[in-house]
Amino acid sequence: MSEILSPNKYAGRIKPIRVVVVHTMEVDENDANVAEAVGNAFANPARQASAHVGVDTDSECRYVPDADTAWAAPGANADGLQIELAGRAGQTSGDWQDAASQAILERAAQRVAQWCQAYDIPIRHLSVAELKAGAKGIVGHYDVTLAYRQSSHTDPGASFPWDAFLARVAAIAGGSVVPASNPVAPAAPAAPAALDVDGYLGPKTISRWQQVMGTPVDGVISSPSSTLIRAVQNKLIACGIGVGRFGADGVMGADTIRALQKYLGTPVDGFISRPSTMIRALQGRLNEGRF
Repeated sequence: MSEILSPNKYAGRIKPIRVVVVHTMEVDENDANVAEAVGNAFANPARQASAHVGVDTDSECRYVPDADTAWAAPGANADGLQIELAGRAGQTSGDWQDAASQAILERAAQRVAQWCQAYDIPIRHLSVAELKAGAKGIVGHYDVTLAYRQSSHTDPGASFPWDAFLARVAAIAGGSVVPASNPVAPAAPAAPAALDVDGYLGPKTISRWQQVMGTPVDGVISSPSSTLIRAVQNKLIACGIGVGRFGADGVMGADTIRALQKYLGTPVDGFISRPSTMIRALQGRLNEGRF
């Protein structure tokens, strides 16, 4: 396995590993170098995304250690292992049968089987209800979208060959596939309403920021130690931007505001005016589902 480690992660985990999340890279499946290319993209701090492993037709690339938290599927990051497959969510059933896809699925099945054995994860495609209830198993990013409604991703797609994929995982792991209790997928969630880009840090903006950062959502920045601000500070530190001598302390002080302004590309003065250019920039990013 090659290794291109990403800075876009949280060190360690706040929950035990319980799910494997399958993604598609949304790239050409026939490019034999795409796992490494995606690794190079994840290695950029500005990318603000990552996964644990990526696979293409002839290689497997490690991006984030299993013991750390990748930024891939909000709602299932803290307890998830994230695997990226070369290909696209829009592939048809026939597309998944060609030689390139079969090679990718085989390589992915090998990795997922190893994870299932290492972390005692049943070989089952969890229903959305099971995922929300805390069951252990395997899901797609779309299942996470439906369960937690913190993103709009639909990969690995409606035609992903779950039955064949899980059967291959089971064969490799020496186990059997456990059926989901509710395999019927619910309707796709409505896209979240766009924030007004007005420069005011109100409850709606704070709630969306909390959703994107994967912290508890209550629309309030608690003081003096905010889980949201601590997550933001850790992100800024991972991007090489200092947040002051106290580090990730959960306090929205002048040093953290300056770091945010630098990160968002707005004038740096350490103050949040009303309305704020910095908050407008933040709201624009949050409307794109990112920070």
